[in-house]
Amino acid sequence: NTMMPNTCIDMTNVIQTEQLRSKIEAMIKQMNPDLENVDFLSFTENIGDDGVEVLSGYEFPKLSSLDLSNMELGHKAAESLSKNKSWKQLRELLLKGNTLEDAGIMKLADNQSWTGLEILVLAENKFGCRGLCALASNSAWPDLLQLHLTSNQIMEEGAEKLAENSSWSNLEMLFLMDNRLGALGAANLSKNMSWSKLRLLSLSFNGIGDEGAAALATNKSWVNLQTLELMGNNISAIGATKLASNTSWVSLRELDLVQNELGGDGARGLAANTSWQKLETLNLSDTGITDEGALGLAKNTAWTSLRLLNLQQNAISDEGASALATNTTWTDLRILYLATNAIGDVGAAKLGENMTWTKLEELDLSNNNIGDTGLAKLGQNGTWRMLETLILTGNPFGDDGISGLSKNKTWGNIGIVEFSDIIISGRVCVEFVMNPFWPKLHSVELPEDDLGSAALTALEILKTRNVDMFGYSDDTEGEGGEEADEID
Repeated sequence: NTMMPNTCIDMTNVIQTEQLRSKIEAMIKQMNPDLENVDFLSFTENIGDDGVEVLSGYEFPKLSSLDLSNMELGHKAAESLSKNKSWKQLRELLLKGNTLEDAGIMKLADNQSWTGLEILVLAENKFGCRGLCALASNSAWPDLLQLHLTSNQIMEEGAEKLAENSSWSNLEMLFLMDNRLGALGAANLSKNMSWSKLRLLSLSFNGIGDEGAAALATNKSWVNLQTLELMGNNISAIGATKLASNTSWVSLRELDLVQNELGGDGARGLAANTSWQKLETLNLSDTGITDEGALGLAKNTAWTSLRLLNLQQNAISDEGASALATNTTWTDLRILYLATNAIGDVGAAKLGENMTWTKLEELDLSNNNIGDTGLAKLGQNGTWRMLETLILTGNPFGDDGISGLSKNKTWGNIGIVEFSDIIISGRVCVEFVMNPFWPKLHSVELPEDDLGSAALTALEILKTRNVDMFGYSDDTEGEGGEEADEID
């Protein structure tokens, strides 16, 4: 009799396990009825640690991708996964948003069977240096291409151990955003000599500062580096200038320095770079760049491949915009973001005079100080024949500005125009969208308002062009007191 309670408990566990097994197998068969040929598994329902233990018991000889993201899994699940020896074709293991912690990561690092593993995602798993040290010691994953460690707490010691890894010689992408690395962590990473194939390094929001940026710049091994993300790292002009002195990253295509206080000197320091001739994307939003910085950037002669320049949320006024417009190097520029600066009529006019950016496709000038005169001058541009999107919301122009812009005869590819907080008359609305030189115009965002008689008339005309309109002014009179609904 004394054995009865334990027996009952054991039987209950067996029943629960079998029920769970049946449930998981049903879920798997919904994805692929043929268990022998299952190559991809992704669960929309939380299966928990016990479910992972059951799952790990299946052989799945062809399994190549397993997604267990956001399942609230703990170290027990990691241990179950690590013990699996049959998934020899596994290429991708996604475990983002769980709670593996150090204990789980250490168990996972013990695995010696997934010799073909290429992508490992461990972002947001609440582990630190101990887990990272174990992970970095793994030598069974020589084909690892991507390692995602965003939003953990590996800190400077973890970065040191990671940099010492010599097994992942094929590593191409390393995501370390938000890991409290600090300057020393960045310095430790910069000493790595094994990752010669590294193409992307994400170090945003780690507080590396100028010292860390300067240390990174000394790296000579990452000759294939294409993307460097350094958002929100307390980097000033000193650090930016040091980064620009790097001569090894000759393949660099994208540099992200958003939310660093570079200022004018920092922009000038970056622009002095002569090695990044393949640079295509430069993100400098919210970096305190002034007119002086814009002038420095405009003088750059090395970035002949630049396609996207993001200068939003800075302190660039007419002088800076005018300077940018004089640049003759960025002949491949496609996207220019200048929103939320202090650009007025003079700056807009000078931008319109630019003759170099013949491939420009998108221009964002929202939230500046551009009035009627500046907008009309911008519309006189005769160079941007590839322009598709023009964003003008948040500028103090009105009917005269839009009327002037409507006279443009060059932008034959323009499809989207936004000025959603400007009330314009129905007459100007029609003039704008019926521009015969803009045959591809399909979306115009105007302020939301009650439809007046003039706007209703405009709407009927617009239907013939299949233009999507958003908002109209409730005006009944056109210029000079004429009835606006007399449009024909």
